[in-house]
Amino acid sequence: MADNIYFRTSINGFNKADVLQYIKGLIDKNAELASEIEALKKELDEQKQLAEENAQNAPEVLPDENDIEKLSEQKLGRVMYDARRFSDLIVKEATDRADFIFANATDSSDNLAEQVNALKKEAESFSSDFSSALAEITKKLSSLGNSLSDFRNEVEEQKKNFEEKIKNND
Repeated sequence: MADNIYFRTSINGFNKADVLQYIKGLIDKNAELASEIEALKKELDEQKQLAEENAQNAPEVLPDENDIEKLSEQKLGRVMYDARRFSDLIVKEATDRADFIFANATDSSDNLAEQVNALKKEAESFSSDFSSALAEITKKLSSLGNSLSDFRNEVEEQKKNFEEKIKNND
């Protein structure tokens, strides 16, 4: 199972497929530990049987049956304790990772909201500046149009005066 667990986010929390895959990994690990416990129980039974056979072959040294059971229980207890510790560690890692992802998602959404607001203000400012510049250009074009009309009228006037002078000189 991977040491670094990563749950992708989705609309309503974490990606369901990631979480289910992680839980399946936990279930597989639990099954693996259960089979290991069974193997240890079988080994314990074999050791008990060997101890009984040895006790029959060597009657002068008879180990106390209570001692064998205590040792077996201690060994089994250590395996159960290790399995429990491992499962607690996995749950803690998953919780820490989920908290980290949630904190990052919250920070990211806050940063995005700030960026959107800044872009909105910039767009409003640009729109205002553009409208002002367009109004100024329109005003100047109107003024230029009036100036050109005045200039045309003046040229026409001078043309008429010039034509009259030419007629008068003939």
